[in-house]
Amino acid sequence: RALVTVVDLFPSEAGCEVFVEGTPARSARLAEALQHAGGGRLGLKLRTGGVTPDAVPSVEQVAECLIASAATGLPWKATAGLHHPLRHFDRTVGTTMHGFLNVFLAALFARSGRSSHAELIRLLSEDDPGAFQFDDEAAHWRDLSLSTVEIQAFRAQVRSFGSCSFDEPRDDLVTLGHAPRTAS
Repeated sequence: RALVTVVDLFPSEAGCEVFVEGTPARSARLAEALQHAGGGRLGLKLRTGGVTPDAVPSVEQVAECLIASAATGLPWKATAGLHHPLRHFDRTVGTTMHGFLNVFLAALFARSGRSSHAELIRLLSEDDPGAFQFDDEAAHWRDLSLSTVEIQAFRAQVRSFGSCSFDEPRDDLVTLGHAPRTAS
């Protein structure tokens, strides 16, 4: 009931949505609850990192959240810790961090319904830059592909990821060959 009250503070004609963040371990239950509240104006938010190892959810927890969001049709977005495209060890935090390409593609593959839980876990765990390919027709991870038409359709529900840096994500994509170099 409190969520409905919060949503009602924002005018529906303004197109406002409220994204609710819960613990990764309970994302499936939260997604089910959100699906039935807020008049379609609620979404699921997943915190994918932080400054301590315990703030980083496991690949299994991320996969479960993505599957729950897809199954309920809730909009989804991620926040925190997604500074680099691929899964990598961060010495400062002292743990392996998620990559935004891993998480975003896993969210899109979860929406497609063509990827198993085990495949999503493998995708979220991937650290080989050569496993990801992009062209004008599709995004590819190993033997799985999503067409640009599918990506555009799923993007209505797979909204965004947050990073406290603009340069790091862009520079890493340039280094991997997935974004053009820009003049300084």
